[in-house]
Amino acid sequence: VIGPGRTDLLVPLALGAVAATFVQSGTGFALSQVLGVAAQRAITEMRKRVQRHVTRLPVGYFDSTKTGELISRVMTDAEGIRNLVGTGLAQLVGGFVTAAIGMGVLFYLNWRLTSLTLVVLVLFGVLMVKAFSILRPLFRERGKINAEVTGRLGETLGGVRVIKAYSVEKREQLVFAKGAHRLLRNVASTVTGVSATTAAGSLVIGLIGALIIVMGGRAIIAGAWTVGDLLRYLIFTSVVVAPVVQIASIGPQISEAFAGLDRIREILGTPTEVDELAEILRRMAQDGRSIIFISHKLHEVSGICSEATVLRQGKTVATSLDMAATDAAELARLMVGSSPVAPDRPEVATPGDPLLELTELRASGDRGIDAFSNITFQVNSGEIVGIAGVAGNGQRELADAIAGLRPSTQGSVTLNGADVTTASPQQRFRAGLGYIPEDRLGVGLAPRLSITDNAILRIYRQQQRGPFIVAEKALAYCQDLITRFGVRSGDPHGPIAALSGGNLQRLLVGRELDGQPSVVVAAQPTRGLDVQGVKAIQDLLLDQRKAGAAVLMISEDLDELLTLTDRLLVMEGGVIRGEFDPRTVSRHEVGMAMLADTNAATR
Repeated sequence: VIGPGRTDLLVPLALGAVAATFVQSGTGFALSQVLGVAAQRAITEMRKRVQRHVTRLPVGYFDSTKTGELISRVMTDAEGIRNLVGTGLAQLVGGFVTAAIGMGVLFYLNWRLTSLTLVVLVLFGVLMVKAFSILRPLFRERGKINAEVTGRLGETLGGVRVIKAYSVEKREQLVFAKGAHRLLRNVASTVTGVSATTAAGSLVIGLIGALIIVMGGRAIIAGAWTVGDLLRYLIFTSVVVAPVVQIASIGPQISEAFAGLDRIREILGTPTEVDELAEILRRMAQDGRSIIFISHKLHEVSGICSEATVLRQGKTVATSLDMAATDAAELARLMVGSSPVAPDRPEVATPGDPLLELTELRASGDRGIDAFSNITFQVNSGEIVGIAGVAGNGQRELADAIAGLRPSTQGSVTLNGADVTTASPQQRFRAGLGYIPEDRLGVGLAPRLSITDNAILRIYRQQQRGPFIVAEKALAYCQDLITRFGVRSGDPHGPIAALSGGNLQRLLVGRELDGQPSVVVAAQPTRGLDVQGVKAIQDLLLDQRKAGAAVLMISEDLDELLTLTDRLLVMEGGVIRGEFDPRTVSRHEVGMAMLADTNAATR
């Protein structure tokens, strides 16, 4: 362009450069957004995985490990994933692809000079591999030291009253100082290594530049190259060498990331309580003892037992199964059955607007650890949504959290379009919630009160005159409830505990449904009832569906859920494992989700 004086091409070239700049900036922004979010998601999932594993470790592990150290293992070690998934690594890979193309062009321009350049780059690569193999253990040790120092500092500050009472401040200061100096020495070593890699990168660029000066200069003097040819070679050389500079800067970050993953692999490899129990049982079996192990978790049965017997609904459906020859799918099929869905399903209805919405809901169980997490779904007007799952997977806690009996630690609960996340149970009931709890006598009813007193628990204010409850009015309401919902009872003034299970449940369901709630949460509503009682409760829930209420039904009876529900969610390990259409799903699919093998134990 410049030599022939083609000024007409300067503007198109400039426009092309501007267009390329816009493309590069746009793709760079998009890459940063996509990979940045992906990296944070990967970090979050890894933290959750490590936290789940830590909570399953034996108590003895917590006795020998500082709490602050464990917190660091959960929160800090996963941070390095950002360097593996982030934009830096993607740009480095893209640079290598471009460098490969550039190397081909360089061989075409001058194969002798390019061969020498390639030798220098290979030597640099070998040097980097050696350097990173030295840096990786240093980074791993840094994470360990940092966790220990942080853990000890946390215990010191948490127990500062005891420390001051015993006047041991000097000792704690000395312990912290020793840990801080260990960390300083480690950081100094890693800084030296990182500086060496940076210097090596600069040295490589200098050697390649010297080769180009000598051989390129000779080529120009000999007339084999023009100045333009030399400039072109320099441009393609910079494309090839650019990733070298990136390696020197991003390489230590990648080494640090792998060091964090090494520590995560180490803690994930620590045997859990189940693993220790399995090892104890195996040793007992090797000593000649016979072990009977009862569990509904597939990974425990397959990882511990040599033979298995399967019980379903109180009956033996398989015996003496060789676990070495029985896969998880077959075991799940035996546990949940394979009978077809009952034909007498309610008519298909068109659901209306969402009346109950859960978003990223999380709550703790009675032991203080997460009972469920990231629960998101909605229940629409005129539909029954079922939640299936083996007992103990967070269903009871979820129902309590929706009713306001258990505080949520994250997420939101929306009822009829209003956020009731922080509302009291009474406020939720007034907003249109009806709750049939799993424990009918412990939570739903007051066993020491009379039938009448239990019947008016939700509306006792309506039975008052001044500060007193009008006995005649309360009795009339109770008798009306008994009549309409078919409760067989003796004296309404008698104790509620005297009623049978079926009549207890009918009174409880009748009381909750009498106010025509817009949302009904029913947890194990037919458990322990006879055939007639089951039919009566199911009919009441179907009537609510027909009246336009949103019904959430939690049950361990898979036949019941497949028969009554419009949508079926499966809950396992405190999370929703899948959503199914009860009209088309097979019991095998639901069973595999209910018995998800998420914590596979090693045999």
